[in-house]
Amino acid sequence: MSADRQPNLPPGLAPGQPRPGPPHGGTPPPFPPAPAAGPQSAATALPPPGGFAAVSPQRPLPPPAPGGWGGHPGAPGGWPPPYAGPRNATGTAALVLGVIAATLCWTFVFSVLGLVLGVLAVILGLIGTGRARRGTATNRGVALGGVWTGAGAAAVSAVLTVLFVIWVTDPIVVESEAGSAHLAGAGDEVVFEDGLVVSLAAPERDAADGTVTITVRIANEGGGEADLDGAEFDAFVNEDRLGEGQLWRGADWPATLASGASAEVDYRVELPTPETAVVSVDFAPGDEYEFAFWDLDLPGGGSGGDPDDGSGDTGGSGGVEA
Repeated sequence: MSADRQPNLPPGLAPGQPRPGPPHGGTPPPFPPAPAAGPQSAATALPPPGGFAAVSPQRPLPPPAPGGWGGHPGAPGGWPPPYAGPRNATGTAALVLGVIAATLCWTFVFSVLGLVLGVLAVILGLIGTGRARRGTATNRGVALGGVWTGAGAAAVSAVLTVLFVIWVTDPIVVESEAGSAHLAGAGDEVVFEDGLVVSLAAPERDAADGTVTITVRIANEGGGEADLDGAEFDAFVNEDRLGEGQLWRGADWPATLASGASAEVDYRVELPTPETAVVSVDFAPGDEYEFAFWDLDLPGGGSGGDPDDGSGDTGGSGGVEA
């Protein structure tokens, strides 16, 4: 140590003078006791630094996790949540729906249901493969099986569904030549493919009011019940369709006609001129039937339309409905 530097000495102690020892008895004075644990009291708390205000805690700290281990935030007891396992239910459901759709797609009546289930199988299968790609599912092969079986079933079902709709909406056609291949006349029987027979009686003219009455007779000679809902009667004179104010129906057709039963309804037609000689009629016995066509000669008429001019072959687009 250099001569100009002196060691730290207690006050009043010269260099070289021995340091004072403990008092007689050999025991140094005890240290003052430590303050009690807990928040500092107002008397012992240190004053805040200048310009700052004391801040007290707003809420207590959470207790430590059991056993002193740190856990996942929000997990019960401080432990991490358990592993939930792979999410394979979607892929499995896709395969099940695909198999059911493949079973139903070959049936004509249930092809619509097969189409719906096939589309659902494809959607669920794509979701399942996406989960397998992200690692949250382990049954990628099952999900792909649902996609392929669903797609195949949906394709077959779509074709059969279109055929089914055509079959349901296709009208019941006329089998007889009268009313289809050539115009039927008064008393001719027009036969539909389900066994329904329609005939029109010869018109009866009423000279007083210038109208004619046409009686339509329907007989069900088929094996099942016939639906007559929506029966329609159209009348034409010289290819001009008569309006609703020129046609009247005497009674309503029954909604259905049992096998072996028959029904008749009179229609009154107002003629545009007294000289009208021919009235063409288009008649469909119900919504499910196509139109049949008649040319009816009027009694006491002048030079009217030609019975063979095909004026009745105009198709039904109005007239009187049952």
